[in-house]
Amino acid sequence: MRSNSVLVSPVTEDDCQFHPGQTLMKKINVVLAIRDIDLRLSLDLMLRDGLNLNVLGTATTFESTLGLIRAERPDIVLLEWSLCSCPIEDGLKHFKEGNPELKVIMLGNRTSQEQLAHHFGADALIRIGGAPEDLHSTIRNLISQETENSKFKE
Repeated sequence: MRSNSVLVSPVTEDDCQFHPGQTLMKKINVVLAIRDIDLRLSLDLMLRDGLNLNVLGTATTFESTLGLIRAERPDIVLLEWSLCSCPIEDGLKHFKEGNPELKVIMLGNRTSQEQLAHHFGADALIRIGGAPEDLHSTIRNLISQETENSKFKE
């Protein structure tokens, strides 16, 4: 049976989930920063069950997102475009303070937002209502880039 899990470098057993035939690997930690409850719940379920990621928590305001990021130090934040109450570029700078390896995936309604998202410091933009495979492949790509760059190397 093929697994959809996104896993990275070996760490301690307490931080891991092990499946027979797999190397003991650290699970990817995610924070969901999304106002819309239906979107938040569906993404939470998809990330936990579909990709076997560890959703550390959810936030519905910029301030609660910032607090959650600082407290939990996730690997990835999924951030709804409209959640930032300040200019987006300032918000993303605050998110990455003290955690420059943090990957931010913006969730937007228009593909035209992609260039702006990258300009402001986001690592990717996913269109709300897009195919779930787009999110899956984006997360896998970000993690594989990070693995190559060092955070998860032994």
